[in-house]
Amino acid sequence: MLMGWLISSLSLLSIIALSDLSLKRVPSHAEYGDDSSSLNESYSTNVTEDNSNSTLTNGNGLVIPPKNAPSMPLLCSGFFVWSIGVWMADTMGDVLVAERAKFETERDRGNLQIFCYLSRGVGMALTAPLSALCYNLQNGPFYILTAASVL
Repeated sequence: MLMGWLISSLSLLSIIALSDLSLKRVPSHAEYGDDSSSLNESYSTNVTEDNSNSTLTNGNGLVIPPKNAPSMPLLCSGFFVWSIGVWMADTMGDVLVAERAKFETERDRGNLQIFCYLSRGVGMALTAPLSALCYNLQNGPFYILTAASVL
């Protein structure tokens, strides 16, 4: 189980170490005026004159990825290795729970497994909206990956 969590943590830490996970927000073209040349000079982006490629707005302006943003192959391979590590750790955890459940009395049979699956479900239900809220911070992806690699 420890090996699975180690694999998961190292894969997320490699994404953190090999890329810049900050989110830069700049005023939209309406706030910047019609002169988009100063926007394109200040930030390395593919914003066009008609603003067709920059649709990622959230009220705080455009979200501009940094120059060293993680590439798609890095993200895909990192999250693939992460999921394999979680799978390994989860399988070992299920084995430990099943072995421990053998020693339950007839009256308490199944309570340990129900508690484990309920705890996992509640944890997932709480962390999904929390991570969505954290993502909107300036260094949101960094915070989310750091927390996931530590926890």
